[in-house]
Amino acid sequence: MDKRDFIQRATLQFMPTCGNEPDKAIRWAERLWEHLSQHGYGGPRRHQPRPHTHYYAQLDALQQAAFDRFWQAFNHKAGRNEAAMSWLKIAPDAETAEQIISAAQAEALRALQPGQSRKMAQGWLNDRRWEDHIRPQTQADTAREAQHELQRLRNEQAGLQQLYDAAPSEQLQQQLNQILDQIEALR
Repeated sequence: MDKRDFIQRATLQFMPTCGNEPDKAIRWAERLWEHLSQHGYGGPRRHQPRPHTHYYAQLDALQQAAFDRFWQAFNHKAGRNEAAMSWLKIAPDAETAEQIISAAQAEALRALQPGQSRKMAQGWLNDRRWEDHIRPQTQADTAREAQHELQRLRNEQAGLQQLYDAAPSEQLQQQLNQILDQIEALR
C-alpha cells in the first residue's frame, strides 16, 4: 500500500473520532505513517507488474498436443494462456486428457439458454467440469466387469488347483477355498 492509500484509509478510520475536522484526521494519519515508516513499516516501495509467463511453452510436446486438441474442441477462444496454466496444473495423463477433450466437444455442442454465456476454458478446467460429462456406469458395464473378474478368479483357481495336485498343502487348500468363495459371491 502506498502512502496516499494509507492516508486515505486511515483518515476514514479517524473521522468519527475527529468529528467535523477532516484536517485533524489527515494530520493523525500522516503522523501514523511517519511513525510506522520510522519503525520499518510502510515506505516508498513501488509495486512492479508481474512478468508475463507463457504457460503454453511450459507444456511438454505431448501435453501441448493434447492441449491443442482440447482448445480446438472447446471452441471458446478466449484466455488461451490462462487455460494452458490450468492444463499445466492438472497435468492430465493420456486417459484423462481424452476424457477432457471428449467432454469439451460435448460442452461446445451444448445449447445455451437465452442470456447464458459459456464458461471460459480456464474456469472450466479449474472446476473440473469435464467430470460432469463422464457417463455413469451402466448395468451392462457392471455385468461386463463382473464377468472379467469371474474369469480372472477361475484362471487363478485353475492355477492353484494344478499346484495343489502337484504338491498338496494346507495353505494351497485355504487359497483354493477363498477363491471358490469369491467365485460363489460373484454368481
